[in-house]
Amino acid sequence: MHRWHAESSVCYAYLLDVDTINGFKGSCWFTRGWTVQELIAQQRVEFFTREWTYLGEKNDNNLLFIVSKANLVDACVLAGTVSLQSVSVASKMYWALRHQTTRKEDEAYCLLGLFGVNMPLLHGEGPKASIRLQQKIIKTTDDQSILAWYCVDDTDIESQTTVALEL
Repeated sequence: MHRWHAESSVCYAYLLDVDTINGFKGSCWFTRGWTVQELIAQQRVEFFTREWTYLGEKNDNNLLFIVSKANLVDACVLAGTVSLQSVSVASKMYWALRHQTTRKEDEAYCLLGLFGVNMPLLHGEGPKASIRLQQKIIKTTDDQSILAWYCVDDTDIESQTTVALEL
């Protein structure tokens, strides 16, 4: 899917829960598992409200940092000024923290392209897919940052951000 997105010319993001630019950041679209690769792989992502009103593109000056904050992906990666290959494994795992998928295994499958790995898709395997993904990443990279992340819930993310800002 990552390669498919990278080779397409544009991605249209229909934000069914957004009426105006003010509701943009809070859209549920940014919590979907597959949006991480859509935003990164695509050169051009155009955003539209529920009424199909054009809001702008991901790289527009007025949207880039809003999209970055809403999706946890660094603005320099979204803009393409920093290559995906130069980003640590831990950072890529962090991007996936708030994203949800319908199937548990899709939490891993939607990240395959970000890590440049391939593995068989075994629908129904549940959380075992995440373990297989981590094993595959370890086999294909020297980046030890894969060991530097841990499971947190949304309240932990918010409290850690607050503490980090206070320091």
